[in-house]
Amino acid sequence: MGSLQRIFLLILLNLTVSAIVFLTANGATYTSVPNEISGVDVWRSKNCAACHSIFGLGGHIAPDLTNVYQNRNKEYLDLVLKNGLLNMPNLNLSKTERLQLIIYLKNINDLGTYPLKSIASNPFGENNDF
Repeated sequence: MGSLQRIFLLILLNLTVSAIVFLTANGATYTSVPNEISGVDVWRSKNCAACHSIFGLGGHIAPDLTNVYQNRNKEYLDLVLKNGLLNMPNLNLSKTERLQLIIYLKNINDLGTYPLKSIASNPFGENNDF
């Protein structure tokens, strides 16, 4: 290995460690799950959007999963992803794929709420007389 390659690898290692230290110091959690498979790749490869939607976009024959992470615990999500449920088939996901999909659903959940909660039940006020 040439000296230029060593310098590049050391810089890359330093940036990686610095990023992890920065993120964990600012409240982010670090998981040791390999990143070969990301949750969005699992979502796409298993064609989850054929049945499920996120923020109302996607399939409509199964529940919208925008906020499933806050409504169910990780163990429940892992169990459903591992075994299927009612009309949801067992997709034969590996443990890594299941975890990556759960992390993806958590990230989606953190983006916002769907459907949007109404600010006021009547946008014209209590009295509808014009």
